[in-house]
Amino acid sequence: MTESNDPAGAATVESTVRRRIVWGYVGGAALIVAAVVLAWWAIGNGSTPAAPASSTPSSSTPSSSTPSSSPAGSDAASSALPSGPASSPTGPPADGDAPGSVGAPGPAESTAPVIAAFAVSTTVAECADDRSATVPLAFTWTATGADEAWIGVGTTDASVVPSAAVPLSSDGYTELAFACGDEEQLYTLTVRGSGGTTSSSVLVTRSLL
Repeated sequence: MTESNDPAGAATVESTVRRRIVWGYVGGAALIVAAVVLAWWAIGNGSTPAAPASSTPSSSTPSSSTPSSSPAGSDAASSALPSGPASSPTGPPADGDAPGSVGAPGPAESTAPVIAAFAVSTTVAECADDRSATVPLAFTWTATGADEAWIGVGTTDASVVPSAAVPLSSDGYTELAFACGDEEQLYTLTVRGSGGTTSSSVLVTRSLL
C-alpha cells in the first residue's frame, strides 16, 4: 500500500510544481507586459504635456521679454531725454557762477591798498666836496585802503626792511636824509591792508658841487 501510494503522490506533486512554474512564468510575463505597457503609457502621457508646457512658457518668455525690453528701452530713452535738459539748465547756472567767481577778485583788487602819491623834495642831492655830509629830504605821500605803512632805504619793500613806521599820509616827512657818501639811494613807501601790500619807490642821486 505504501509503495503504490508513493508514485501517485509524487506525480501529483510534480504536476503541481509544474503548474506553479508555468503559472509563475505566465504571471511574470504578464507583469512584464503590463509594466512595459504602463511605461509606454506613462512616457506618452508625460511627453505630451511636457512639450506644450515647455513651448508655452518659452513662447511667453520671449514675448514677455520683448515687450518688457521695449518699454525699458523707451523708459531709458525718456529718462535720458529729461536728464539732458536737466543738465543743460544746470550748465548756465554754472557759467553764471564762473562769472561770479571772476567778479570776486575784482572787488578784492578794488579794496587793495593804493598809494595815490609818493614824492621827495628833490631827486638830486647837492653835496659839497666833503662826502660825509648829508642832504635833508622831505617826503610826501597819500595812501588809501591800508592799515599800516612803512618807509625804508635801499629796499623795494619797506615792510620787510623798514626804517620807520609812518602814517598813511604825510605832507612833509623829514626823518630821512641823503648821505653824500652814496652816489644814489632808493627810498620806498610800503602800505599794507586787507587787500594786500603795495609799494612805491623814488630814486635820489648825488650831485657833487
